[in-house]
Amino acid sequence: GRFADCRVAPGARILLHPVNRRHSAIECGRGEDRGEPEHVSSPEGVSYKELVSSCPTRPTWYTSHWWGASVLDFIACCEQHAKLRSLSDPSYWICAYANRQHSLDEEINVDDLKDTSFYKAMTDAVGVLLILDREATPFQRMWCAFEIYKAITTEQKLDLASARSSAGDDEPAVITEDLLPNEPQRAKMVREKRFPHVL
Repeated sequence: GRFADCRVAPGARILLHPVNRRHSAIECGRGEDRGEPEHVSSPEGVSYKELVSSCPTRPTWYTSHWWGASVLDFIACCEQHAKLRSLSDPSYWICAYANRQHSLDEEINVDDLKDTSFYKAMTDAVGVLLILDREATPFQRMWCAFEIYKAITTEQKLDLASARSSAGDDEPAVITEDLLPNEPQRAKMVREKRFPHVL
């Protein structure tokens, strides 16, 4: 996993921030410099999802993407997708938040791909939302290619999203495998015309 070998990046610093919520963001941003860490560990590390909720959540959609893109663009794509698909309580499986990053080896170093958290989440989801950056980097990533392959060779839906539209506006563009609720075919064609097809 990310911290399994306990190495520390050169020049890394530990800043202790006040917990008292009465401090301003500026005061909290400073923090007390505690020096360079010698060892990093998280014996009871949990995923971000487990940190914010102890309730198991079945993913509605599995996200396939590249983490080099903007997180804000990623969120905007998921929000636009949920809005277009009229999802009242959307649940997107996002690997960095669903997996325990401190013990990632346990999640992915298995004999059979079907035993990975990724595969299980894809199987549980209605479909895969492929989020593309300006260079369509996911098409160059082996794991993303596997996720696309799984979607198109099963009964799952495959939708595509891009934070940038061909119109040049800031509203994400989404291509859906099927018609949206109450959407005529012509409306789907007009909506998807905004997608940057150069990708």
